[in-house]
Amino acid sequence: MVIDGSMEQEMSFGNPQWYLPAANFVRDFAYNGVSVRAIFYDENPWIASYAGKNPPKYNKQWYTSHSNQVYADAVVAFVENALKTSTATHTFIVSHYPLFGTAVEYGRTPSAGLFNVFPRIVALINQYKPVAFFNGHDHIMTLANPGNFSNGFTSYVTTGAGSQHGYSDFCGPNKIYSNGGDGGFVIVEATSATFTIKYYTTGPAIGQITTEAAQCTVTSDATSKTTTVGDDCVANTAKAPADGSSCS
Repeated sequence: MVIDGSMEQEMSFGNPQWYLPAANFVRDFAYNGVSVRAIFYDENPWIASYAGKNPPKYNKQWYTSHSNQVYADAVVAFVENALKTSTATHTFIVSHYPLFGTAVEYGRTPSAGLFNVFPRIVALINQYKPVAFFNGHDHIMTLANPGNFSNGFTSYVTTGAGSQHGYSDFCGPNKIYSNGGDGGFVIVEATSATFTIKYYTTGPAIGQITTEAAQCTVTSDATSKTTTVGDDCVANTAKAPADGSSCS
C-alpha cells in the first residue's frame, strides 16, 4: 500500500531519464531537421580544493579512485572525440563547474584544477568551437566574458540560479551579463540556422517571472560560426548584487 506524502509515494514517481547513464556521456537529439549534440563530462575529480579534505566534502571513494592522470587523460580524450565526431547542427558541452564567470573560474585559474584538465578543455573548445558551455555551481545567471580565452563563438553560460540565491557570486568582473544573483533560468531555441540562448530572472516569489521578455538574448549562427550578444544583455546587466549588498 502507498500512502500519499510518504517516502514510498515519492519513490514511486521514477523515471529512467532522472539517472545519469555514466559520469561522461553524449546525448544526440534530432527534430524537424535540426540536430543537437550535448556532451556531459565529469569535473569533480579535478577540483584541487577537494583534495585532502577531512572529512571529505563529497564521495571520497569516487574522488580518490578517479583523481589521477589516467582518468584525466581519458576524460579529455572523451570530450575531444565527442566534439570531433559531432555532425550535429549545434554541439554544446554541459558540466558542473564554470570555466569562466563571476566567481571561481577554472578555465582562467589552472592552480584551482588538477592534472591540467581545465586548460585542456578550454583548448578543445577553442579548436572545435561548440556553440556553448553550460554550467551550474554558482547560484547566479551569467554570460561570461572569457577575454583572451574566447574563440569568438562559444558562449559560457552559468545557469545555477534555480534554487538558493548567490548574490556574492555576482562580484567577479568577467561578465557580459549577470542578473545580480536573483533566481532565474535559460531557455534555448535551436533552428537549422541559429542557436539562441535567452536568460530570464524570477521575482521574489518562487516561480514568479519578473517580465515576459528575456533579460539577455544571445544568438549564434551555425554557418558563419559567429555569435551576437543582444543589446538587452548590456541594458539589463545588474550593477550590484540584487540584494543591495556591496562587492567591496
